[in-house]
This record gives sequence, structure tokens and C-alpha cells, in this order.
Amino acid sequence: LVSTACLGGDPTLEARLDDYVAAGLTGVELGFGVRCPPNVRTVLLGRCDATQFLIHNYFPPPATEFVLNLASADDDVRKQSLSLVRGALALSADLVAEMYSVHAGFVADPVGADRWGFLFPSVGDRERQTAADRFDAAVESLLPDAHAFGVSLLIENNVCSMAQRGKLLLQTPDEFTDFFARCADQRLGILLDMGHLSVTAETFEFEFGSAVGQLAPYTRLLHLHENDGSEDQHRPVSPEGKVLSALSRAGLAGVPAVVESRFASVASLAKHVQWLRHVLAKPILNQGLTNVE
Repeated sequence: LVSTACLGGDPTLEARLDDYVAAGLTGVELGFGVRCPPNVRTVLLGRCDATQFLIHNYFPPPATEFVLNLASADDDVRKQSLSLVRGALALSADLVAEMYSVHAGFVADPVGADRWGFLFPSVGDRERQTAADRFDAAVESLLPDAHAFGVSLLIENNVCSMAQRGKLLLQTPDEFTDFFARCADQRLGILLDMGHLSVTAETFEFEFGSAVGQLAPYTRLLHLHENDGSEDQHRPVSPEGKVLSALSRAGLAGVPAVVESRFASVASLAKHVQWLRHVLAKPILNQGLTNVE
């Protein structure tokens, strides 16, 4: 699949989907980067014959904006977050999507943003533990919905720069291992974002490939993009990069994947997708989700 955020601009959802389909990109992860119509559900249902969808995180965006945080200490924010996720699970079922992914929680709600992302206040060990408890409780409360809708709930690993160290949940592979020991469920898994993991590996000084292998048993979906480890740059996967090497070493070639790199044109995106199909021994989405589109 390809993310709606792979191209720049501020198009309508319909315009981006038209461009993707015209380029032969018929698997789309719905998320950031497009303006949604009020009747987004009707629009998507009308396109299911031509396009296969997955929903990611803050989609469709609500009429009143907020920062989605399932670990929020603010009851209103947490309730809004739970409501959005439940709605996304329901829409995923309507679109016959097998999974929905949401970002891991933040210890505290953001106090601002810059070009790299959200800005967070300083937090202590006690705040981190109580936030983790709230996040666990939120996920546990969502699992009955996941089972009822027949949609897997995937948690995406946060991107953690040095400035954000300790301010996010589920930063390291060990944190994920502990999380799944507490919240084991057949409908629960990881959306492993390779670009996020690259930055976090630099911050915590763990080995990227080993981390991919540790998380592989829980990984149900991949986000494919690269960076130099300093920030989340969304560069295309490269032949010499560590992403392809880690995928092959961890045995993840059969796991569904979403291209989340940034491109100047839909033609260059489509060319990259074709290249990925070639360099991976077999189409990475062969099982259940057709192709890397």
C-alpha cells in the first residue's frame, strides 16, 4: 500500500485517490495529507471496488480537532481518543480492512509543536508509569470492539529523538515485549514503523536490526521509509540502507507493508513501488493484501 501522505500539497481525498488509481496504486493507507469531505464514509465505500483501504491513526479527522492520546491524563482527551479509535475500527470493518493502526501513547499531552513534531513537558518516572497504566486500560477497553468488528488493533512505535526520550510510551523493543506480556490478545499487534525505529535506536543506542528481530513476532504491518537516525525524514528505502537488510534478517518479507516515504510526484512514487516489488523476493503483500501499493 501507499500512504495518503506520500505526496505534498493539500488535495482533497478524492483527488489524491484519483491520482493513485491512475498511477496503478490501488492499495491506500488513509491518514495524514488530505482534506476529507463530510461524507467520507460514503466516498470510501463507493471506491472499494477500485481501491483497497487501511485506516491509520487520526482518520477520518473529527470536526473539532484534538491530539489523539490514549494515555492522556485529561479525561476528555482520553474519551475523544477512544471514540475516534472505535469509529475507525467500525469504518475499517465497513471497508473490509483487516487491521487499523494507532500511535502509541504519550506520557503527557503535547504543549506545542515544531517542524519535527509535538513538544512535550518534562515528566518523571511516576508520571510514566501512570501513563502506561492508562494506555494499557485504554487498549484493553478497545479489544472487545476489535473482536466485534473483526479488525486487528495495531500499535505503532513512537519516533523518539533525544529531546523526547522518556516522554513517550513504547519507545524500545523491551517496552513492547513487556506491553504484550501484560496485554496479550490475538487481535493486538504492532505496526512497525522502520523510520521511527531508526531514530529511536540512535536515541537509546540499541542495534536496529536486532530490534526488528525482537519485534518481529508481534509485527502485523510495516511502514517503509528511511532516515539518517537524527530525525524522521521519510526518505525512500534504498538498496544500501538498513531497512531491506533488517527485513530479510527478521523474516518479515510476508508481512503487509505501507510505503510512507515522501515523493515529488505520483510517477516517482509508483516507480519506487515497482522497484520494491522487484527487490523483495516476492511481493511483500502477497498474503491478504495483494501488492506493495
